[in-house]
Amino acid sequence: MDIHGENSFKSKAYSSAAFALDKLTIDLKQASISDLAKVKGIGQSVAEKIKGIVETGTFPLLLSYIEKTPPGILEMLQIKGIGPKKIATIWKELEIEDIASLLYACYENRLVLYKGFGEKTQSNIQASIEFYLNSQGKFLYADLEATVQTLQDFFTTQLKDSSYRISPAGSWYRQDTVIEELSFITDMPIETLLGFLKHLSVEIKEKSNNYVLATAGEGLKIRIESVSTNEYISSLFVSSCSESFLNSFKSNYSWQDGLSFNSEQELFEFYKAPYRPPFLREFYKVQTREEELVTTSSIRGIIHSHSQWSDGTHSLEEMAKAAKAQGFEYLVISDHSKSAFYANGLQVERVYAQHEQINELNEKLAPFKIFKSIECDILTDGSLDYDKNVLEEFDLVIASIHSNLKMNEEKATDRLLKAIENPYTNILGHMTGRLLLGRAGYPIQHEKIIDACAKNRVVIELNAHPRRLDIDWTWIPYALDKGVTLSINPDAHSIEGFKDIQYGVKAGRKGHLTISKNLSSYSLLQMEQFIEHQHKKRD
Repeated sequence: MDIHGENSFKSKAYSSAAFALDKLTIDLKQASISDLAKVKGIGQSVAEKIKGIVETGTFPLLLSYIEKTPPGILEMLQIKGIGPKKIATIWKELEIEDIASLLYACYENRLVLYKGFGEKTQSNIQASIEFYLNSQGKFLYADLEATVQTLQDFFTTQLKDSSYRISPAGSWYRQDTVIEELSFITDMPIETLLGFLKHLSVEIKEKSNNYVLATAGEGLKIRIESVSTNEYISSLFVSSCSESFLNSFKSNYSWQDGLSFNSEQELFEFYKAPYRPPFLREFYKVQTREEELVTTSSIRGIIHSHSQWSDGTHSLEEMAKAAKAQGFEYLVISDHSKSAFYANGLQVERVYAQHEQINELNEKLAPFKIFKSIECDILTDGSLDYDKNVLEEFDLVIASIHSNLKMNEEKATDRLLKAIENPYTNILGHMTGRLLLGRAGYPIQHEKIIDACAKNRVVIELNAHPRRLDIDWTWIPYALDKGVTLSINPDAHSIEGFKDIQYGVKAGRKGHLTISKNLSSYSLLQMEQFIEHQHKKRD
């Protein structure tokens, strides 16, 4: 509607309804039009359309706009930093209808000739398009789990009466956070494999005597390499190693080609090397015993979660009861601070009101405990969003950047350093602000930030949301070397969000994060002791 210059009140009405709808926990199939109409932000007219979507699965009004909008214009909505009004200018005035042409216009410095486009805006749009294009054909590990399971189930069924084997390999096998290509290793002949693939919804792009390259879904590449039975295990091992790990392993253990093994464990035993699972085949020199590494079962509490007090889906009581029912010992509730107006951040009076509810719930749910926390915005100058009189009231303060993300490395680093040095900062939230495959995040000097956290006894969050996974796992060994404690936190905005812990654990294990150095693995008693020690920084 905004792109087509429609009445702004109409588009705002749909925007408000979408926001309200996202918060609802009721079953829309059971809700009546009158029930929906009573929800603040929806109303009778939109309620009727929502019910129509539920019953038919389509929205004629939306389809009418899509039909009269070029596909390239719709794709521009995926680019960070280009809103509907700017897209309308690009389309109607520059007569550009696709992203490639828009990028070329940036290179030619043409956007600055039009109202609303300065040099900085043009530069940001160019960077966002380049990031977007570079991310095409890449997928989050979390988004491919169901696909991989479907493929494995299919091949298991097909091969049940056969001696042939097939296994995930490559980046999926070593649990990389972003996957460009699903790799498999098999010892079945190519012709046999092609016969099986006819039963899958894939398109064969390339084939040879030893591999097949296919695509599925939205451009997902699937490469299946066929090897001899003798080479199967060694090929699986080689595919799972980073280049530096493999080179070091081969030189240190006098690698021999052509050897046959029954398992990867047997391969390691033959070379008299300590066994490493695929996810630890990244850093050769970093060694940790697998039994020391953090696991999902070692997580004792939920740290960093949001409730309906700010932008969460569930009430504080619902979040706490769900955490308790799932066997966690505590919940660190950390709704947004006051500057996060877009997320219904807590003004000071609401902070105190929430704390009253926490006190009541703690009496009701004991020995389970809710800790009073806040995800406190780090302001542009590096200061925190409340004064010390308010910060004093929290058990834990998670300091994060949410606004003014367009910073150079020096500015971003200085802003974080000031926040880390604040005696009320206990945890540094999502360090770079990145959104995997969506936003690169601001550039920082990681060593400086990690060193400052070590000096100021600030915990570094490993945000477990599969689109964040921030701090990046590659920096975990450095942080551990500096004595920094990390914390796998789901940043849950709903009860369902608790499940994201598994992705943080996978990333943490790749970075050799141990149970003893993960804050969310602390018991309730250990957490209380940690908070007591942290509060001494404030004195």
